[in-house]
Amino acid sequence: MTDRIGLYIMVGLGMIASIRSCDQSSEIEERLANKIGDVSSNVNQLGDKLEGVSREVEELNKYPLKIEEKNVIGSQKLEKFYQINGQKFYLEIDGKPVEQYFKK
Repeated sequence: MTDRIGLYIMVGLGMIASIRSCDQSSEIEERLANKIGDVSSNVNQLGDKLEGVSREVEELNKYPLKIEEKNVIGSQKLEKFYQINGQKFYLEIDGKPVEQYFKK
């Protein structure tokens, strides 16, 4: 009889443990579902941003850049630059790379 009581206690404890693990697993599943929802939302936002960047790149590709060489400033040596929307972006000034004009 005492063996059976011990057995019943062990079975009862096992049932309680399995019920608790079920409760925990449903909580874990809920947390995972929330995380998956967050990740899905982030992926959608990134997709939207990538589409926007892709459209911008397509627009820029309509107007290919070319390096211009003219004597714009300084000595008789030519400057190399890109011109975008009326602004010059210099690569070389008086035949020297623009990096040489800045302190390191």
